[in-house]
Amino acid sequence: MVPLGQIQSMQIDEIEDLKDKEVILYCRSGNRSGQACMFLDAMGFKNTRNLVGGMLAWQEKVGG
Repeated sequence: MVPLGQIQSMQIDEIEDLKDKEVILYCRSGNRSGQACMFLDAMGFKNTRNLVGGMLAWQEKVGG
């Protein structure tokens, strides 16, 4: 798990090997992970996914 602020300040070469892999991002509500998807997409990542609604929506669906 990597906080949004840390993703934005990371050296992209630290996660370069993930550029062609599916990367699923999530946060509490889906907003910060959506921003992280846009940031990584702009950095050349090809397959980012945002958990829409975040962990709150996921918990609601699974009954947690």
